[in-house]
Amino acid sequence: MNFRIVPASGSFGCLFGCGPAIEADGEITDSTPDEFSAFMRANAATRRARPIVFIDSQGGKIAAGMALGRLFRKAGVTTIVARAAPGAFELNPATCYSACVYALMGGAIRIALYQSRIAIHRMFAYDGGSRRFDNGKMASWVKRYASLMGVSPDLVAAAENGTDAIQMLSPIEIVKWRLARIEDSAR
Repeated sequence: MNFRIVPASGSFGCLFGCGPAIEADGEITDSTPDEFSAFMRANAATRRARPIVFIDSQGGKIAAGMALGRLFRKAGVTTIVARAAPGAFELNPATCYSACVYALMGGAIRIALYQSRIAIHRMFAYDGGSRRFDNGKMASWVKRYASLMGVSPDLVAAAENGTDAIQMLSPIEIVKWRLARIEDSAR
């Protein structure tokens, strides 16, 4: 995953809080939590106020997503499923799939633009080139994490009760499971 400071002035500078804005995009790997910690240490502005993290990711490793979410929570981050429009003071829709959902859960405040896409799927690991699905142990662990983050564990159950295909969440499901509040746009 890549992290960068986004100029946060203009219309969205204080729309979701007045902390520094960080864009986080790309795959969540085992090294992502350490990379985020190093990024925070290297950027003094991120320590002055509670940062805003605009997140856009196709997912990655679940355990790393939860570790990143714990770091977000510790820093009091507001997580927003959106991208900052280049050279403009507005936000564009983004995606948050798979492990990204577990990182998103860590936000002290969680927001998704109405047009952003959030999706879940059944947990699996690759074993010799084929998918090996969770036997329930990982799901139990992830449900506890979701509860600690204030998200309904029913979201994890929905992922595990589905197929291994990606399941797009509707705005109603996102709110019902307390994953995020929905914003029409960055006014």
